[in-house]
Amino acid sequence: MIHVVVVKYFPIHGDNIDIEKTGDWGKGLVFTQKKVDSITAELAKLLGNASCYRGYKNPDAKPSIKYEIVSTFEFYEPMPTVRGTHLDPPMTDYNTIIQRIDGKDWIENRDVKEIWVWGYHGGKVGLWESNMAGPFGDISNSDRALDDLPIFSKTFTLFHYNYQRGLSEAIEDHMHQIEALLNFVDGRDSTDEDKWSELLFWGKFVGSDKSHKIIRPGCGW
Repeated sequence: MIHVVVVKYFPIHGDNIDIEKTGDWGKGLVFTQKKVDSITAELAKLLGNASCYRGYKNPDAKPSIKYEIVSTFEFYEPMPTVRGTHLDPPMTDYNTIIQRIDGKDWIENRDVKEIWVWGYHGGKVGLWESNMAGPFGDISNSDRALDDLPIFSKTFTLFHYNYQRGLSEAIEDHMHQIEALLNFVDGRDSTDEDKWSELLFWGKFVGSDKSHKIIRPGCGW
């Protein structure tokens, strides 16, 4: 069971999302809330169903992994950001988000494995589709900085979704995270770029090389 805490940021102006803050989304608050809730529920369902062994041909196959939303936080304000001369746009402040929801308690005492953050991009904030923290390091689709999330005694992964987009993009965040994990296990991080095409996952399954282009299309693409 993957226990999940959902955190939503809705900067509002009257009854609408404040497009001055989001950059590309100014629809009604209620409409946006319903969209986010719908995608969240469908995402949890689809991620579980994707773990069914050969579910494509066995309709009775049961999920190997189930996702459960154990708590939801909703804030009617802009996302917190980290400002600096080299950050344009400013980066989402994930430390502040985790601290605000008492993430340490959720991760260490309540068996939460993932934090799903709903926000925006629109050129207003920088974000990572996925970000990991824990005692064994950060293997994620981020720059893997060691100080952008608090480090607890247990590992957790944070996913940042954009409610201007849809379900497919939310799923893509998870697929890129799996890709990062498999590349790490396969040794890509410690392999000379000229030999990436020889790796089991990146070279033979995906069919790529150091160019990141599909050279030999395989079952992984």
